[in-house]
Amino acid sequence: MSRQFDVHLTAYGNDKRGPAFLVNLQSDHLDRLRTVVAAPMWPVASTRPSSPVSIRISVEGRHYWLAINEMAFVRVSALGRVVGNIADERDRIVRALDLLFTGV
Repeated sequence: MSRQFDVHLTAYGNDKRGPAFLVNLQSDHLDRLRTVVAAPMWPVASTRPSSPVSIRISVEGRHYWLAINEMAFVRVSALGRVVGNIADERDRIVRALDLLFTGV
């Protein structure tokens, strides 16, 4: 089962066609649902622009943008294997979510 802030490898890996990782943003209290709200992580070196609600994160020694503004629901069964957890970035992630939803 995926926990909040788990980083999941995607089928794309470091391929430019899709995000390298998805991060589970959903509370563990809702772990019985078949979907989670997740946000993609894009390589910093990609051509994708960062936004005010993107957070620079390091995973496996590489730098990525966690694109909060691109979050969507994903079926739990479609998540790749867990390669880490970024719970230590919780405050920054919650601030980005607050900015996205409330503007402050």
